[in-house]
Amino acid sequence: MDNVHPTALIHGSAEVDPTATVGAAAMIGHGARLGPHTRIGSGAVIRPEACVGEHVRIGREAEVGERAVVGPEADVRTQARVREHARLGAQVIVGNRAHVGPGSRIEDGAIVASRAGIWNGVVVGRRATIGPRSVVQSDAVIGPHARIGVLVRVEAGAVVGEQARIGRKAVIRSGAYLTAGAIVRDHEVVAGAPGHERHNAHR
Repeated sequence: MDNVHPTALIHGSAEVDPTATVGAAAMIGHGARLGPHTRIGSGAVIRPEACVGEHVRIGREAEVGERAVVGPEADVRTQARVREHARLGAQVIVGNRAHVGPGSRIEDGAIVASRAGIWNGVVVGRRATIGPRSVVQSDAVIGPHARIGVLVRVEAGAVVGEQARIGRKAVIRSGAYLTAGAIVRDHEVVAGAPGHERHNAHR
């Protein structure tokens, strides 16, 4: 195949669409599937039985874990990690060096910005944004169209409602619940359900 670099390693059981492009030193594991017009960057790794949809871009040295699913037109950028059993919807962006943990679900059009960390079992709703260097811990839920700022920490099991806005360096405590449209200011710490307990982290 002219569009597969000679140094790429593709397992014999992998299904690679003839229109897909595979870069230098990339590795495609057994049973993995690459859809039409997908581009796999140099040094990227697609683990066994992962499924990469059509018109997807996987960046240089990025990784898609075992049995993970990457939806159509998604963009997994340089050195990003999408771990095993994670699911990315259509047109999702996972920024440079960002991490999506095992079993997490990132719904259509959502953005996980550069160096953000999504832990295990997280749900990020449709067209939500997780800001750079923010962390969403295990089993948290981020509602559709929510906006999480820079360096935010959403702790395990917290729920951030639809269209909520979370400011820079805010902390959403474990088990907290923020209602739809809630606004959290920069540096604010929020606990409880429905998020009534608040104080400023600089006090």
